[in-house]
Amino acid sequence: GEGAAPSMPPRFLFTRHGEATHNPLINSGRKAEGRAILDPGLTAKGASQAAALGEEIRAKVPDLALVVTSPLTRALQTAVLAFGEAEGGPPVLVTPMHTESGQRVEGDPVAGQPCQRGSPAAELQRRFPRHWDWSMVEEAAFWTTAKDSGIAVHGPTMEGCFHPSTSEERQEAFREWLRGQAAGLNGAVVVVGHSGFFKDFLGGATMKNCQLLEVNDF
Repeated sequence: GEGAAPSMPPRFLFTRHGEATHNPLINSGRKAEGRAILDPGLTAKGASQAAALGEEIRAKVPDLALVVTSPLTRALQTAVLAFGEAEGGPPVLVTPMHTESGQRVEGDPVAGQPCQRGSPAAELQRRFPRHWDWSMVEEAAFWTTAKDSGIAVHGPTMEGCFHPSTSEERQEAFREWLRGQAAGLNGAVVVVGHSGFFKDFLGGATMKNCQLLEVNDF
């Protein structure tokens, strides 16, 4: 009716997970050692970064309507610390579409390393809030194991789940999917993910841990 506020187009904010156990190793030149860690979790520093991210989001994003997160432990832990585990919060949707499996990394053309693989859906649901939307991690088309994929998997372990398509192959699909999720929302979407994917997706520099970036023209 008269005076009703017009529906604003949704805003999109992107953030990289907090520092995880493989990051300091890779940054100090111990790359093979860092990449060999299966589904690394946050360090103490990463946990405090995630808590600070939560405060920043509460201050800057009062209209938060949806959280989208990667199913890798470092992203899920970041989401828990930033947004809490209460059922009254914004809906949280877990998707492997913006993970880094298959990402080109120096000396590693397919990034099939353990640090880019995650845990099975049932295990994630035990460790993280059950009321989050896990439906995409329950589908083998999005979250599978080494023997079910064309991506070359290497490193000291073949365990772990990942998206069977390469990161490059998923860019356009994620763009359309994300816009579809936001359609009809009145408010902001925060996406918790990974620097390699975001660098390609947003066409920018490598994001720092828990850096918050608003980009609406992706």
